[in-house]
Amino acid sequence: MQLKNCLRARFNQRNARFFSNWKVDSWSGEVKLSKGGPVYQVIVGLEIHAQLNIRDKLFSPAISSGMYGQSSSIYPFDVAVPGKLPLLSAEAVQKAVLVAAALQCDIHTTSRFERKHYTYADLPLSYQITQQRWPLAENGLLECSYLSTPKNKLNDGQFARSTGKFDSKQSICCRIQRVQLEQDTGKTTSTTRSQICSNGSTESDLSAATIKTTYSLVDFSRAGCALVEIVTAPDLRSSLQAASVVHSLRHLLRFTGTCLGRMEDGNLRVDCNVNLQNEQQRRTPRIEIKNLNSIQQVRDAIEYEAVRQAENFENLVGGVEETRTWDVLKRKTTLIRTKDQAIDYRFLPEPDLPPLVLNGHVLGVPTIKQFVLRNSPELPALAEQRLRSTYQLSEYHAHVIARDPAAIRLFEEAMHFVNYSSLDTQPSLASKTTANLLCNDLFSLVKKAAERQAHAFILDDDDEVVSMSHAKINGSQLGEIATMILQERISSTMAKKLLALLFTDECADRNPSDLAHDQGFRLITDQEELRELCRAILRDHPEEIEVYKRGGKFIQKMNKLFTGKAMSLSNGNAHPERLQDALCDVLNDVAPGIK
Repeated sequence: MQLKNCLRARFNQRNARFFSNWKVDSWSGEVKLSKGGPVYQVIVGLEIHAQLNIRDKLFSPAISSGMYGQSSSIYPFDVAVPGKLPLLSAEAVQKAVLVAAALQCDIHTTSRFERKHYTYADLPLSYQITQQRWPLAENGLLECSYLSTPKNKLNDGQFARSTGKFDSKQSICCRIQRVQLEQDTGKTTSTTRSQICSNGSTESDLSAATIKTTYSLVDFSRAGCALVEIVTAPDLRSSLQAASVVHSLRHLLRFTGTCLGRMEDGNLRVDCNVNLQNEQQRRTPRIEIKNLNSIQQVRDAIEYEAVRQAENFENLVGGVEETRTWDVLKRKTTLIRTKDQAIDYRFLPEPDLPPLVLNGHVLGVPTIKQFVLRNSPELPALAEQRLRSTYQLSEYHAHVIARDPAAIRLFEEAMHFVNYSSLDTQPSLASKTTANLLCNDLFSLVKKAAERQAHAFILDDDDEVVSMSHAKINGSQLGEIATMILQERISSTMAKKLLALLFTDECADRNPSDLAHDQGFRLITDQEELRELCRAILRDHPEEIEVYKRGGKFIQKMNKLFTGKAMSLSNGNAHPERLQDALCDVLNDVAPGIK
């Protein structure tokens, strides 16, 4: 009975948000009682900390843990050894400029670093070098689409589908207040050590003599890594909007090559600022939820905090701001500190670093505009628009291809081969055939290969990590297979098998036409050859012909039987549609007038 009550209490605790009388609409952000009453609106702002994908740390030549995994390379400056001065990484500045450009920010020619003082065990210098008051860039904008929520549950990496209440194709516009460079802290982990005390203990009471000590360890491998902090305006009005912005921003950072975006590894972390507003425009104090490391946590933490504030709205209005964290096991936010107890950060200009001037020495080209034009990739929204207009692709195909630069290159290389082959087909049909091969068959092969590697490598559980850069097939091979389909030399099924063979190490460099010939992949399209195939089947099945002559429901049944037998006899090489026409002709000769 005691165990049952304990399990029930744990279940209720983990799902408190769902059993509350207050309900949160994930789409609109409205918080209200199940049986009516006051309605509150969620207001959310985000602070995203992205670890830049560069070799060195921000102010030292030590190897960054973000690019090469956990590192034991620690430079004296990063652990506050006296006498060492910061040396700014030009690559970090360049990556940060690309992030700001992708977010449509106004990039300042001159910015400054400053010290933010606070004392934590994982901050060796007792201050963080950041750009709070003189950021690298300001006044940006991020536009994105909604994520989907099947059965009211958000899954990473899924795009919006239409619902009855909201238009999922509606864009979310979120203003970016500033983009700034700063250094990361170390990583603190707590652990428990058990120690057996032998003083006055016997073997029978060893359990009573076991002392458990909890202590913290600090890994300084991450200390000093280059971060770019992206601060949004409080424009978001629901947990779904916030999750969609985080997902879109993570994709954008990956697309530009500036951040790996592995939230589970901590190189992309989110702080959410949440409060409520009632119908009289009164607001609760802003609550900051620190260090969320998954999109699901972003949604859960916001919705829990919205319910908590709604239940205590009158008591919270006029109260103090708080900093809280998300407890994954208890599924609730817990208090870290109140803002009236907040530390005076004592910001002051960094005396060991001059103002950051974006000139030719830092960027490699004279102006910021020239640097952005030379180094920024085509952004996903522009790439999607170009693919649809140039190749008449569907919205789905353009979206899937545009979110991966390697997929764009592979598709356009394949289309160059198809167009070079001078096929007498509509351009839209050639584009559709090539896009189908890429988005369906080839993507499936790449994803399965990544899943097999998951036993040896830790992979993010997100389709976007599975890039076409891992495909073993080049654009010419893909284009030749598409050409063979359009010329009716092979079927779609044969093409799928051909792709699977080319994806193996043994056949990776083979010519698709030669490999298809060796495998016996030849689509039979000659009508007389197909009729002879059907006649051979009918000669071997006289009893089934008699059943066919009964007419009615037996016609369709025997048609399926004869078609299957003919496909089997041809080893799957018969053209399906033309085989049906040939079979009808032969059956009309054998049993004319049957209906």
